[in-house]
Amino acid sequence: MLSVAEATSASDELVFSFALRNPSSAQDSPDISVSGSILGSAGVLASPFTSAAMDKSTDAALGVSGAAAALNVFVPTIATAVLGHTSPFALATNTLTLTLQFSQDMASGSTLTISGMANLEEGDTSSLAVSDDASAFATTATFVQADGTLALALAADVSATTTVVVTFDITNPASAQSAPTLSISGAVAAAGDFTSLIPSLAITMAAGDLQGVVGGAAPFFTSVPSFVSGSIMQSNPFVSESNTITVSFVTSMNLIQSHAGALTVSGLEGFTIGASPSLTDISSTDLETVLADPAGNSDADTWVAGIDGTVSQDVSYAFQFSVTNPTTAQVSAPPNLASRGFKYCRIWKGGANSRLQDFARARARSHTHTQRTHARPHTHTLPTVAPTHVPTVHSLCYTCVIAKP
Repeated sequence: MLSVAEATSASDELVFSFALRNPSSAQDSPDISVSGSILGSAGVLASPFTSAAMDKSTDAALGVSGAAAALNVFVPTIATAVLGHTSPFALATNTLTLTLQFSQDMASGSTLTISGMANLEEGDTSSLAVSDDASAFATTATFVQADGTLALALAADVSATTTVVVTFDITNPASAQSAPTLSISGAVAAAGDFTSLIPSLAITMAAGDLQGVVGGAAPFFTSVPSFVSGSIMQSNPFVSESNTITVSFVTSMNLIQSHAGALTVSGLEGFTIGASPSLTDISSTDLETVLADPAGNSDADTWVAGIDGTVSQDVSYAFQFSVTNPTTAQVSAPPNLASRGFKYCRIWKGGANSRLQDFARARARSHTHTQRTHARPHTHTLPTVAPTHVPTVHSLCYTCVIAKP
C-alpha cells in the first residue's frame, strides 16, 4: 500500500519504483491490478477507485523474451556446454576447450564452476591461465584439486545466445581412468544484494577416438602409453670398432610431436655416440621424416630423436644408427627404449652372443633376470644360424625367465 504525500492533478502521470526479491522458482507474470481511494476533507476517505488491470510490458529483458512483464520470473540456465581435450595420455599437459552459450545475458562478475575434475595432477592454484575468443572471461581461474572444481569469472558482459569458446591447460591424471562425469553451474551477477543461481548442467563430452586411443576423445579419459614390443640389436661386438645399432618397436597408441616429444634409447653405457648421428629407416615406414634431428650424448649414454610427425600405433618400425664400441670389454646394462612414459625392458643374453634379445613382450609380461658369475672364463657354443659370429671369452652371463601370459 502506498500513500500520496503531495496533492496531484487529474492529468499528472505518476511513475515510481520499488525493489523486491524474486521467488526461487520460475513463474509467469501474474494478473496485476491497481485500486485506491481519495482522501477527502478532514482526512475522511472518499469513494474508492474502481480496481483496474494494469498493462504489462511484452518486451524482452536481459536477453529473455517477455521477461520485462512484471513479476515474470525466469531461472537462468546454461544453454550449451560442450567440452573437448587434446590429449588422453597420463600426466600430459592437456588443453581443454569449453564451448558455452547462455539463455540470458550474463553480466560482468557472474561466475561459473566446473565440477567433477577428479584425480588430476594439477595442484591447487588461483592463477590457472584462461583465454577465450570473446575476451569475456577473467584471464585466471581457481582450481581446487581435492574438490575437482574450476571456478571461472566473467570480466565483461556476454549477451544471451552469444557463443564463447574458453580454453585452458591442465595436467592429466597419473594413472588410467575412464572419462568422468562433469557438470557446470554458476551465478548471474545483478544489482542489489542477491544473485540468481544457475542450476547444475551436465557437460556434453566429446566422443570418439583420439591419437590412437579408443574412446580417447572424451575429456580426462586417460591412458598410460606403452610399447607393445621392442628390440635392439648390434652388428659388431669388438672393442673400438664401429657398431650399427638396430632398434625396432611397436607402440600401443599414436605418438605425435606435441605430446611424445622425443624417442630415446638409453643405457648405451661406454659407447661413443656422435653429436649428430645418422638415422636409417629399415622398415619402409618413412621414419626418417617422422623422427627429426637425432642427437647423441655419450655422457648420458643416450640416443635421442625428436618426433616431428606421427608414429602410428600397431605399426612395426625399425631404424639404425652407428656408434663406436668401448675400448675395453664390458657387459652392457640392459638398454631401454622410452618416449615420455613408454618403457620397454631388454637384457643382454650372454656376453658371447653379439646381439641384444627381445625378452619382454605384450605390455610388460612378468619376468625375472638372473646374473651368473662363473669361476673361469668360457665361451658359448653358437647355433649354425650365426656363422659370422666369433665367440668372446667372458665370465658374466645373464638369463631371463618369462612368465606365461
